[in-house]
Amino acid sequence: MRAGADAVPIACVALVVFFLIREHLLRAYRIPSKSMEPTLHGDPVHGDLVLVDKSAWWFRDPEPWDLVTVRAAQAGASHLVKRMVAMGPTELRIAGGDLFARRDGGALQRVCKHPITHRDLRIPVFRHPDPSCEQGLEDFFHLPSGIAVAASDGTVMLGSSGDLPTVRGRLAQAVTAGRAMAPPLPGFIATHKPIDTSYLNPSGRREGVGRSWFADVGLAVRVHIASPPAAFVFVLEHRERVYALAWEQSGRMWSFRRGAAPTELPRAAPMVADRTAELAFGYLDGHLFLTSDDTVLAYFALELDPNEKSYLRQNRLQLGLCDGSARIEHITAFHDIPIASDPGRMARNNGVYELGPGEMFLLGDNTHDSADSRSRPPVARRRLIGRPIAILAPRRRRKWLAR
Repeated sequence: MRAGADAVPIACVALVVFFLIREHLLRAYRIPSKSMEPTLHGDPVHGDLVLVDKSAWWFRDPEPWDLVTVRAAQAGASHLVKRMVAMGPTELRIAGGDLFARRDGGALQRVCKHPITHRDLRIPVFRHPDPSCEQGLEDFFHLPSGIAVAASDGTVMLGSSGDLPTVRGRLAQAVTAGRAMAPPLPGFIATHKPIDTSYLNPSGRREGVGRSWFADVGLAVRVHIASPPAAFVFVLEHRERVYALAWEQSGRMWSFRRGAAPTELPRAAPMVADRTAELAFGYLDGHLFLTSDDTVLAYFALELDPNEKSYLRQNRLQLGLCDGSARIEHITAFHDIPIASDPGRMARNNGVYELGPGEMFLLGDNTHDSADSRSRPPVARRRLIGRPIAILAPRRRRKWLAR
């Protein structure tokens, strides 16, 4: 009798604790639309089920590019999941796919994503090896003759593209000539087609195609370095201009860019033999960058001319080695989140968005198909519910959300 009598208060306490957690600490929400693709898959019935930490913003404000959940202002909708990109008081402008902010009457400053802190915001358009990806390696990349791709695990053995002085001379010549390289550098792997604003959906297919090209693109590779080559060389061709970064075995860094002679950058760490490294290279929010694992090797401002006429490709990425070989275990091509302008709202506001104190400017990652602060009033901080911290379902998409 005693055990049965104790069960009732225990069940009541558990029920109270459950409702307290649900109402004040943790809550699960279904993502109903495609506005946050590909970060969060949306569907009214089968969309991602996300876990929201309702205490996340009790003692601090969201930072730019954080995911937030807010109470919807529209009747019939209970919540919205978006990305908070700016908080007032500030003035915002959208230009060339990027966001610019003016605070306290100062100059317009680009709202930049850090190449390491915000790397989870990159939108993949190709992955290898990945059975779900609709494109094969040779469909997406030009591969130099003699390159070996392991049938068992898809790893790529990348050989030497030549000695370092020869490759450096070719790059310097291309930068000086001011025109794109066709064909790509001998021995380099290179993208076949310009990377556009599409993304890989949960099934590995591409969706959400916007304009045909995009400047903010890059490559991420996981590479095993058995014996360090003389240099890794990454190249970005934007319209008819060539930009490149070289990381030498000794740690010396070189940049090749329009209007400048080959420039030695601050020295990075030397390459280490018999290790696997995560390298990422690309153009992001007005900066060219190269990272290795959690270290920034190179990062500097580089303004591209969006109005420059071109009769060739709009972007191409290349990767090669000098005097050595390496095994590429995984390679991803990605682009940044492109911020599309909303024609109607831009016309009404002359391209300017004004945020008052405590007002937030929210965007969906899929800006070509998102109703957000570009077409609706900014959102007051008091409407914050919390921060999405994990995808709970479906099972194959379960993961923690970094930002």
